[in-house]
Amino acid sequence: MENYKIEANGVLHQVQKIGDSVVSYDTTYVDSRYNTYGVLGMQMAYLRVGYVYGKLKNYLNPKFSVLDVGYGNGDYLKAFSSLIGAENCFGSDISNYPLPEGINHVEIFKECDVISFFDVLEHFDDISFIKDLNCNYLVISVPNCKDYHSLAFENWFSGWKHRRPNEHIWHFSVSSLVSFFETHGYLHIDTSYLEDAIRKPSDNTNNPNILTCIFKKNSK
Repeated sequence: MENYKIEANGVLHQVQKIGDSVVSYDTTYVDSRYNTYGVLGMQMAYLRVGYVYGKLKNYLNPKFSVLDVGYGNGDYLKAFSSLIGAENCFGSDISNYPLPEGINHVEIFKECDVISFFDVLEHFDDISFIKDLNCNYLVISVPNCKDYHSLAFENWFSGWKHRRPNEHIWHFSVSSLVSFFETHGYLHIDTSYLEDAIRKPSDNTNNPNILTCIFKKNSK
Protein backbone atom coordinates (compact mmCIF):
# COMPACT_ATOMS: atom_id res chain seq x y z
CA MET A 1 0.00 0.00 0.00
CA GLU A 2 1.34 3.40 -0.96
CA ASN A 3 2.94 5.32 1.92
CA TYR A 4 2.44 2.44 4.39
CA LYS A 5 5.04 0.01 5.64
CA ILE A 6 4.56 -3.27 7.47
CA GLU A 7 7.19 -3.45 10.20
CA ALA A 8 8.93 -6.69 11.13
CA ASN A 9 6.55 -7.17 14.07
CA GLY A 10 3.50 -6.78 11.82
CA VAL A 11 2.62 -3.22 12.85
CA LEU A 12 1.35 -1.10 9.96
CA HIS A 13 3.03 2.31 9.79
CA GLN A 14 2.27 5.44 7.76
CA VAL A 15 5.71 6.33 6.41
CA GLN A 16 5.35 10.04 5.66
CA LYS A 17 2.91 12.79 6.50
CA ILE A 18 0.73 13.83 3.57
CA GLY A 19 0.80 17.45 2.50
CA ASP A 20 0.49 20.21 5.10
CA SER A 21 -2.39 18.67 7.00
CA VAL A 22 -1.48 18.62 10.69
CA VAL A 23 -3.81 17.67 13.53
CA SER A 24 -3.63 20.13 16.42
CA TYR A 25 -4.21 18.38 19.74
CA ASP A 26 -5.29 21.46 21.65
CA THR A 27 -8.17 22.29 23.98
CA THR A 28 -10.49 22.75 21.00
CA TYR A 29 -9.68 19.20 19.89
CA VAL A 30 -10.56 17.94 23.37
CA ASP A 31 -13.83 19.86 23.46
CA SER A 32 -14.88 18.63 20.03
CA ARG A 33 -14.03 14.97 20.69
CA TYR A 34 -14.50 14.22 24.38
CA ASN A 35 -16.88 16.80 25.80
CA THR A 36 -19.60 15.91 23.31
CA TYR A 37 -20.02 12.38 24.68
CA GLY A 38 -22.08 13.43 27.67
CA VAL A 39 -22.90 10.59 30.06
CA LEU A 40 -21.22 8.09 27.71
CA GLY A 41 -17.87 9.70 28.48
CA MET A 42 -18.06 8.86 32.18
CA GLN A 43 -19.52 5.44 31.41
CA MET A 44 -16.46 4.75 29.27
CA ALA A 45 -14.17 6.04 32.03
CA TYR A 46 -15.67 3.73 34.65
CA LEU A 47 -15.63 0.82 32.20
CA ARG A 48 -11.90 1.32 31.72
CA VAL A 49 -11.24 1.78 35.42
CA GLY A 50 -13.20 -1.35 36.28
CA TYR A 51 -11.17 -3.37 33.81
CA VAL A 52 -7.77 -2.07 34.93
CA TYR A 53 -8.55 -2.15 38.65
CA GLY A 54 -10.15 -5.58 38.43
CA LYS A 55 -7.13 -7.06 36.64
CA LEU A 56 -4.40 -5.43 38.71
CA LYS A 57 -5.72 -4.77 42.23
CA ASN A 58 -4.32 -8.06 43.58
CA TYR A 59 -0.82 -7.32 42.29
CA LEU A 60 -0.37 -3.73 43.46
CA ASN A 61 -0.61 -1.67 46.60
CA PRO A 62 -4.24 -0.52 47.16
CA LYS A 63 -3.07 3.07 46.63
CA PHE A 64 -1.03 2.41 43.51
CA SER A 65 -0.23 5.30 41.20
CA VAL A 66 -1.67 5.84 37.72
CA LEU A 67 -0.40 7.99 34.87
CA ASP A 68 -2.75 8.50 31.93
CA VAL A 69 -1.00 9.69 28.78
CA GLY A 70 -3.25 11.68 26.46
CA TYR A 71 -5.90 12.07 29.15
CA GLY A 72 -8.35 14.04 27.02
CA ASN A 73 -10.77 15.75 29.38
CA GLY A 74 -9.63 13.73 32.40
CA ASP A 75 -12.73 11.56 32.91
CA TYR A 76 -10.70 8.36 33.36
CA LEU A 77 -8.45 9.92 36.00
CA LYS A 78 -11.43 11.46 37.74
CA ALA A 79 -13.03 8.02 37.97
CA PHE A 80 -9.81 6.39 39.15
CA SER A 81 -9.24 9.05 41.81
CA SER A 82 -12.38 7.89 43.62
CA LEU A 83 -10.62 4.54 44.20
CA ILE A 84 -6.99 5.43 44.87
CA GLY A 85 -7.10 9.15 45.65
CA ALA A 86 -6.38 12.15 43.41
CA GLU A 87 -2.86 12.42 44.83
CA ASN A 88 -2.02 9.08 43.18
CA CYS A 89 -3.34 10.09 39.74
CA PHE A 90 -1.30 11.93 37.13
CA GLY A 91 -1.99 13.08 33.60
CA SER A 92 0.14 14.01 30.61
CA ASP A 93 -1.35 15.61 27.50
CA ILE A 94 0.01 18.12 25.03
CA SER A 95 -3.31 19.96 25.09
CA ASN A 96 -2.78 21.01 28.73
CA TYR A 97 -6.54 20.69 29.18
CA PRO A 98 -7.43 21.33 32.86
CA LEU A 99 -7.44 18.17 34.94
CA PRO A 100 -10.01 17.42 37.65
CA GLU A 101 -9.21 18.98 41.02
CA GLY A 102 -6.33 17.39 42.90
CA ILE A 103 -4.90 15.47 39.94
CA ASN A 104 -1.45 16.57 38.83
CA HIS A 105 -0.36 17.36 35.30
CA VAL A 106 3.15 16.18 34.39
CA GLU A 107 5.17 17.28 31.38
CA ILE A 108 7.26 14.12 31.16
CA PHE A 109 6.24 10.51 31.65
CA LYS A 110 6.46 10.19 35.43
CA GLU A 111 7.34 6.87 37.04
CA CYS A 112 4.07 5.24 38.09
CA ASP A 113 2.82 1.76 38.92
CA VAL A 114 0.39 1.81 35.99
CA ILE A 115 0.68 3.88 32.81
CA SER A 116 -2.21 3.95 30.37
CA PHE A 117 -2.54 5.01 26.74
CA PHE A 118 -6.20 5.03 25.68
CA ASP A 119 -6.61 5.94 22.00
CA VAL A 120 -3.22 7.60 22.08
CA LEU A 121 -0.31 5.42 20.97
CA GLU A 122 -1.39 5.39 17.32
CA HIS A 123 -0.97 9.20 17.18
CA PHE A 124 2.75 9.35 18.02
CA ASP A 125 5.26 9.82 15.22
CA ASP A 126 7.76 7.63 17.06
CA ILE A 127 6.65 4.92 19.50
CA SER A 128 10.05 3.50 20.44
CA PHE A 129 9.91 5.47 23.73
CA ILE A 130 7.74 2.67 25.11
CA LYS A 131 10.86 0.72 26.10
CA ASP A 132 11.99 3.52 28.44
CA LEU A 133 8.80 3.91 30.51
CA ASN A 134 9.12 3.42 34.27
CA CYS A 135 6.12 1.36 35.29
CA ASN A 136 5.01 -2.05 36.46
CA TYR A 137 2.03 -2.36 34.13
CA LEU A 138 1.02 -0.75 30.87
CA VAL A 139 -2.54 -0.47 29.54
CA ILE A 140 -3.03 0.14 25.83
CA SER A 141 -6.22 0.82 23.88
CA VAL A 142 -6.03 1.19 20.08
CA PRO A 143 -8.32 0.77 17.06
CA ASN A 144 -8.46 -2.92 16.22
CA CYS A 145 -6.89 -3.38 12.79
CA LYS A 146 -7.28 -6.64 10.89
CA ASP A 147 -4.18 -8.70 10.40
CA TYR A 148 -2.64 -7.70 7.07
CA HIS A 149 -2.59 -11.36 6.03
CA SER A 150 -6.40 -11.41 5.91
CA LEU A 151 -8.18 -11.63 2.58
CA ALA A 152 -8.92 -8.37 0.79
CA PHE A 153 -7.08 -6.43 3.51
CA GLU A 154 -6.20 -3.46 1.29
CA ASN A 155 -9.80 -2.91 0.19
CA TRP A 156 -10.97 -3.10 3.80
CA PHE A 157 -8.22 -0.83 5.08
CA SER A 158 -8.83 1.85 2.45
CA GLY A 159 -12.38 2.32 3.75
CA TRP A 160 -11.76 1.69 7.44
CA LYS A 161 -13.01 4.51 9.67
CA HIS A 162 -9.84 4.44 11.79
CA ARG A 163 -7.58 4.94 8.79
CA ARG A 164 -6.93 8.63 9.36
CA PRO A 165 -3.78 9.70 7.52
CA ASN A 166 -1.59 12.13 9.48
CA GLU A 167 -3.60 11.40 12.64
CA HIS A 168 -3.44 7.62 13.11
CA ILE A 169 0.16 6.85 12.20
CA TRP A 170 0.33 3.28 13.54
CA HIS A 171 -2.17 0.43 13.17
CA PHE A 172 -2.22 -2.70 15.31
CA SER A 173 -3.81 -6.11 15.16
CA VAL A 174 -3.77 -8.29 18.29
CA SER A 175 -0.72 -10.22 17.13
CA SER A 176 1.27 -7.16 16.06
CA LEU A 177 0.49 -5.23 19.26
CA VAL A 178 1.64 -8.14 21.41
CA SER A 179 4.73 -8.65 19.25
CA PHE A 180 5.64 -4.96 19.43
CA PHE A 181 5.47 -4.87 23.22
CA GLU A 182 7.22 -8.18 23.72
CA THR A 183 10.18 -6.92 21.71
CA HIS A 184 10.25 -3.80 23.92
CA GLY A 185 10.42 -5.66 27.21
CA TYR A 186 6.82 -6.39 28.16
CA LEU A 187 4.86 -9.52 28.95
CA HIS A 188 1.32 -9.72 27.59
CA ILE A 189 -1.15 -10.64 30.35
CA ASP A 190 -4.62 -9.80 29.05
CA THR A 191 -6.62 -8.86 25.94
CA SER A 192 -10.11 -7.39 25.89
CA TYR A 193 -12.60 -5.68 23.60
CA LEU A 194 -14.53 -4.23 26.54
CA GLU A 195 -14.98 -0.81 24.93
CA ASP A 196 -17.13 -2.35 22.21
CA ALA A 197 -19.92 -2.44 24.80
CA ILE A 198 -20.15 1.30 24.16
CA ARG A 199 -18.10 1.92 21.02
CA LYS A 200 -19.82 -0.63 18.84
CA PRO A 201 -18.31 -1.60 15.46
CA SER A 202 -19.94 0.24 12.60
CA ASP A 203 -18.93 -1.86 9.59
CA ASN A 204 -21.63 -4.52 10.00
CA THR A 205 -19.07 -7.25 10.59
CA ASN A 206 -17.89 -9.22 13.57
CA ASN A 207 -14.54 -7.44 13.53
CA PRO A 208 -14.01 -5.84 16.98
CA ASN A 209 -13.70 -2.08 17.03
CA ILE A 210 -11.33 -1.30 19.91
CA LEU A 211 -8.50 -3.50 21.16
CA THR A 212 -7.31 -3.19 24.77
CA CYS A 213 -4.33 -5.02 26.25
CA ILE A 214 -2.51 -5.06 29.59
CA PHE A 215 1.22 -5.69 29.70
CA LYS A 216 3.65 -6.21 32.55
CA LYS A 217 7.07 -4.69 32.22
CA ASN A 218 9.77 -7.30 32.64
CA SER A 219 12.11 -4.91 34.47
CA LYS A 220 11.97 -1.30 35.60
